[in-house]
Amino acid sequence: MTTPAQDRTRRTILLAAIRVLGSNRRASMREIGEAADVARSTVHRYFADRPALEAAVGSFVEEEYGRIAENARPQDGTGLEALMRLATELFDRLDVVGWWFLMPEDEQSPDAPEEDEIVSAIVDRGHADGSIDPVLPSAWVSDLLWSLLYSANAHTRFPRHTRGEVRSLFLHSLRKSVAVG
Repeated sequence: MTTPAQDRTRRTILLAAIRVLGSNRRASMREIGEAADVARSTVHRYFADRPALEAAVGSFVEEEYGRIAENARPQDGTGLEALMRLATELFDRLDVVGWWFLMPEDEQSPDAPEEDEIVSAIVDRGHADGSIDPVLPSAWVSDLLWSLLYSANAHTRFPRHTRGEVRSLFLHSLRKSVAVG
């Protein structure tokens, strides 16, 4: 059992690890601690070593994705409306899900699902209600969403546009790519 303060500290360390390792994959535990505003010993108290920290970050990001998807209310409205809400929530949480874009392929989970089941269910509903182009298989739409998020993440990290402009371009591109008509 952990206390709320311990949960906050753990979360702070994980978010700092995502930021720091996103900029420098070779960053030390000390640098991560500094970014989290805790001592290196505190980082080691929560995570014995670098592999344990990175594994915890991976689990944290997966859990956050579940919360993001829940917040998007994928069961409400048309398939297209649900997809756009999910896309908006994902964009707004690039600080977390952007972690997946920073992992080299050889470090990605070998048991990661080929297709995003949440997106697949939304797309299937969009096909049924006529809001998402039925020519586009759900796996294609899922890959398209994640590809556009990857691009949006890159554009927010190395800005040529404001974050708001990138968000608008991302959502516009997704809608135009999948909507009927």
